[in-house]
Amino acid sequence: MALKHGALENLVLNVVWSVLEEKGQLVSVLDIQDGLNRLNTKKRWAYTTVKTVLDRLAAKGFINRVKAGKKYVYTSLVQREELAQKAIKKVAQEYFQGNLREMLVVTAQLAELEERTLVHVI
Repeated sequence: MALKHGALENLVLNVVWSVLEEKGQLVSVLDIQDGLNRLNTKKRWAYTTVKTVLDRLAAKGFINRVKAGKKYVYTSLVQREELAQKAIKKVAQEYFQGNLREMLVVTAQLAELEERTLVHVI
């Protein structure tokens, strides 16, 4: 599966995975809308926006859409870890010529910098 999804689709996918962990096998547009609204109380997600993003993710093969009465319910076709691994490999390829070890060194340096910054803030 190719990584051909944007930031909004990634946000929705993360909520799909979280809600599925919480609720079970199938989730509705309302479940995902509620999950998105819990993430950020300043932005209210419209039902139609959430449904459109879910339909795009289904068309791209990331989630499955099943008719349940008059509405659709969704389930993930990919695991969070699987997609994360592909994204990490893509970043390693783009910035480190595929060298994961080199990327890990930079990641560790970044984590150390953030930790030092937190110590100064506290």
